[in-house]
Formats: sequence, C-alpha cells, structure tokens
Amino acid sequence: MARYLDKPEQWDKLADALIKAGEFGYDTETYNQPDRTSPQWRARVHCWSVGLLTDQRNPRGFRVATGAVLPVIAMQGHRLRAVLEQPSIRKWAHNAPHDIHATRNEGVDLQGCQDSLQWLRVACPGRPGYGLKEAERWAL
Repeated sequence: MARYLDKPEQWDKLADALIKAGEFGYDTETYNQPDRTSPQWRARVHCWSVGLLTDQRNPRGFRVATGAVLPVIAMQGHRLRAVLEQPSIRKWAHNAPHDIHATRNEGVDLQGCQDSLQWLRVACPGRPGYGLKEAERWAL
C-alpha cells in the first residue's frame, strides 16, 4: 500500500529501509516534456515514488511490495539524496533513461539504475506491449 511521505523525519526512516534492502523500484512523475521530445534538459519531477519488497508472500509465492510517494524536495534531503546517488544500491525503473534525465534535471545524479523495460524486452522478445500496464497482464 503506497503512502505519501511529506515530512523529513519520514524520509530518514525510508532512507534506512532502502539502504537495508539494497535495491528498490523507482519512478518519477514529470512535467515540462512535450510529446516526442527527449527528457534531457526538459523533464522536471513533480513527485517520485519508491517500491520496496517485503518478506510477505502472496498466494502465488511472489513477494509483496510496499510503496511510498514523495515530493520532489525529498530528493534534496541529505540521506535520500545519498541513497539515490549511491551506485551500489540498485534502483529499478521502467524506462530508466527518462527517470535518470528527469532526476538529473533536479540536480540529483541517479546512480545504479537498471532499466526493467530493456530487461523485459531481452527476456521476452517479440511480445506486443512492453509498457507496465500491458506487461503486467502477460508477464505477471
């Protein structure tokens, strides 16, 4: 269940959990990027989110995830910024180049980010629809 974390003390607790996990899902919600243009130098982050796997399993055996949504200012917090810029902590983003550019446009150098979109295309070539909405139907 996702929740909105708008207080700096919540950000420090989240940073601890992300460091402990060593990897997490990452996504940005952006604006200022016209259709069919690169996010480089344009896309700005409105808010961003993380997804973290828990030890709980669903009936199919997959680990259940929990999520948090944060305001863009949370990227500038010392602890969360350090997590985002730490290459040894793996971040998973679907269409990572967009998220990397948008995050850099906010002055944060996102490191250790893997593109789940490209991994999905390699693992399952020739499928129609690699977007999250489409892939969740045929891949999960």
